[in-house]
Amino acid sequence: MPFDLATPNGHWRFLTLGRRSCICNNMSDTDNSPSDYDAAVSRISEQCIAVRMRMLNRVITAVYDDAVRPLGLTAGQSNILVMVERLGNPRQGDVGKLLYMEKSTLSRNVERLRQNGWLEVTEHAGDRARYLNATPSGRDVIEQSLPLWESAQIRAREIIGPAGEQGLRDAADALWRAGAPT
Repeated sequence: MPFDLATPNGHWRFLTLGRRSCICNNMSDTDNSPSDYDAAVSRISEQCIAVRMRMLNRVITAVYDDAVRPLGLTAGQSNILVMVERLGNPRQGDVGKLLYMEKSTLSRNVERLRQNGWLEVTEHAGDRARYLNATPSGRDVIEQSLPLWESAQIRAREIIGPAGEQGLRDAADALWRAGAPT
């Protein structure tokens, strides 16, 4: 539920989801003579794509994390497990590239999935790569997660709306088609 807050630096609208609050935007239009510093702060706070993407990432990730938490999963771990099944015994590095995930984050989550008995990690002779395979328990947890994921999808769609969903799909699809930016 949004709420507004007036401050000496303008009028701010906040979005609250459960325990989390995120600044959406500064709604001030009364700055008559900004200094260069004030103009920079104003421009960045009002136009920065990164802050909005990071905010949305935290909010939407929390929706999915909350949904799959009863299974002992996080949204990121669920994504890894599903991608492994989708690809069929992929190299760990390939999963990381497709999900644009840092190596340390991927390794930490793969280890947790392995410890929970949901993922098997193997190495082939003469190949330094690690190969990932979902175990029968991992396949079961994917199946159990579906109704929880579906409820998270509904909530995420409520938050970002149809145009936001389509914009995200288009941007992600373009990244996957083009490969990782350098």
